[in-house]
Amino acid sequence: MNICNLTEDRFDGYFKFLDRAYPNRNLKELFKNEILKKANVIISVNKNSQIVGHLTCYPCEFYLNNVITSGNFYCNFLVLQEHRNKGIGSSLVKKATTEHKPWFAFGVNNFSKSLAYKIGKIIGSSQKFVWFRNSYIPIKIFTNPLRKYSIISDTKELTDSIYTGRNYFTNLKSINNWQDYFWGNNTLQFSRPYKFLERKIFSKINKHTFYYFENSSPQVYFTVKKSYIRGLNVLEIVDYKVPNHTSELFIAIINAAKYLTKKLKFDGVIFESSHQYFDRILSFNNFIKIGKPRLIISNIETNISQEKIKNRDFLYITPIDSP
Repeated sequence: MNICNLTEDRFDGYFKFLDRAYPNRNLKELFKNEILKKANVIISVNKNSQIVGHLTCYPCEFYLNNVITSGNFYCNFLVLQEHRNKGIGSSLVKKATTEHKPWFAFGVNNFSKSLAYKIGKIIGSSQKFVWFRNSYIPIKIFTNPLRKYSIISDTKELTDSIYTGRNYFTNLKSINNWQDYFWGNNTLQFSRPYKFLERKIFSKINKHTFYYFENSSPQVYFTVKKSYIRGLNVLEIVDYKVPNHTSELFIAIINAAKYLTKKLKFDGVIFESSHQYFDRILSFNNFIKIGKPRLIISNIETNISQEKIKNRDFLYITPIDSP
């Protein structure tokens, strides 16, 4: 079994592998136009020159201890069912951890969890919270977990601006003079350079809407997308940026999200939180937890205590950080 980096001459074989690995998803265009241009893909090739496994290493930058460091997200880790328990997964991970480190893995699946635990550690988790527009809506999904989703395709257009009391948010297609900022030395965050916003938020392919808080310093925003989850039309807040311990600004984002939900008559709005600070504010504003926390595993070296990690006081990440 040959473990190597994916090269252009193997693209046709790789797309055939994707069809087998993910039969219900057409991933060719996504990988061809997005992932293969920015990520390093490690593959496993059998003696018949067939690709039977892969692992994607997506470059990122993170802030910790007053330093911005380059790292990698590990994702799309899969070995075809008939080739498992042969050491292929371990070999893919070994090559990745040798060539692309430090690394992070979000929401690892059962197949990759055991390997991730052997070479890394849990550094936190991300928990979903939902607020429903009225008390009757939860009855629709009482027996179904809010997990699987697809982007909604309807005619409801999000508003150009949101005004809630003294807070004014504007829908922007780009942002000028963006300056990233961070909470402090003991909080891990992933960087938001303008190129990141341009690729992950302002790109038309992502179907995200960016709301900017006028006259805020440092700059405050949130990003929303329309989704369809288990028969419900919901708004998902996929990214939000606020300064440290400015509860009034995060509450302003919550109120703006609720305003959109009511105005467009969506069923609810979903936030995802990785920090107990946001947990408390969301709970206080009538959001309830849904689903299981999404684990974040990494091999970064840090002197942060396990108590701080257990108390969800170390990470500030949002869904858009995940590749």
